[in-house]
Amino acid sequence: MEAGRHCIVCAMVRSGTRGGAQLTIPSGVFHRDCFSYFVHGSCGENIVFMRAMLDLVLPTCCIGCGTWDTNLCPQCERQLMAEPLEVSEYLSLPSVPTFAAGNYAGSLRNAVLQIKHSRNRNVSHLLQTIGTGWGRWFATSGLVTDAVTVTPAPPSWKRRLTGQAVTWHLAVGVAIGLRAENIPAKVSDCLILPFSGGQAGKGAAGRYRRAQAGVRVLKSPHQGTILVDDIATTGATLAACTSALRRSGANPLLAAIIAIAMPMRSFTL
Repeated sequence: MEAGRHCIVCAMVRSGTRGGAQLTIPSGVFHRDCFSYFVHGSCGENIVFMRAMLDLVLPTCCIGCGTWDTNLCPQCERQLMAEPLEVSEYLSLPSVPTFAAGNYAGSLRNAVLQIKHSRNRNVSHLLQTIGTGWGRWFATSGLVTDAVTVTPAPPSWKRRLTGQAVTWHLAVGVAIGLRAENIPAKVSDCLILPFSGGQAGKGAAGRYRRAQAGVRVLKSPHQGTILVDDIATTGATLAACTSALRRSGANPLLAAIIAIAMPMRSFTL
């Protein structure tokens, strides 16, 4: 090996770090023995090696705070899994009792953005785990006592066709948590939005008019329902979904969201 050039594998072993946080290799190559180890090693050894190399090229970090070597650090996990608190009074258009895990800021905001937009992470298990905790809490706190239908808030058609099904996985988790507490629950993706632009940049009235004019119920649950969404800013989407469900004969009981965004006023949980 030429002088001044360093074997990637040896450097990784010496550094004892993964993810590239402390590892800088200006010009990396392989030792002949290291390359031979990869070619002739066992399947298990090759998997370990490839994972190490993948971490070097695409480092693993927490979706909330960016801590290396973990998809979700304990602190961000506690924030996402926190017992929900009622935030109805902070919504411009309150409709039903609404519960959130926290404020849409800091590491919680980063986590939600990663969950909604990252194409490189499979977050379905995380979302279902969050929802399961909500479902158990709604049952044990007495907020839900009879059979219910968990209804995900309708995503835009673009997100429905190409994006991460955030609200669906949350709804599945809520139903799992309720059933674990012996409350019959099912999931019904019965709400759809119109083919129109998104809500970004719209105020409370604009968001409500867009949703109110186009939210449709494909098939009414005809029983108590729990609405599930990822973020609430004004409550416009939740209010429009609630109205649509009531017109269809359903009975919206409450709503659950990961985070509440309050850009115009201070808010602390």
